[in-house]
Amino acid sequence: MTDEITNIFNRSGSETRKRGPSVRVRVSIEEQAIIRERAERAGLSVSGYMREAVLEAPTTRAIRQPRVNRKLAAQLLGELGIVRQAFEDAALARDPIEGRAQYDATCRDFAELRTLWFEVFGREP
Repeated sequence: MTDEITNIFNRSGSETRKRGPSVRVRVSIEEQAIIRERAERAGLSVSGYMREAVLEAPTTRAIRQPRVNRKLAAQLLGELGIVRQAFEDAALARDPIEGRAQYDATCRDFAELRTLWFEVFGREP
């Protein structure tokens, strides 16, 4: 009995899932690229995407999170700060009084965008 319990805990995740046999399909390189892209856009593994497409019903328990290009996301946040600064310079140069009001309103919008950015990437501001 102890060996059976040990074997259960030593299995990898794919060995403990309820999926049985696999089905192999031959596709061209172009078709493979399209399938992978669509699966990623849907937030699914290729297998999950294929099951959903062929069976015409959602069969996947959980949707995997799309990959995040962290370097690009950090760049985007940095660019947001640069755009905010450029807007401030332009608004205040044009009309210091009216420009300040426009700038303050825009800063609130930028703060909201920044907060949304952090939420999307699951980080704290």
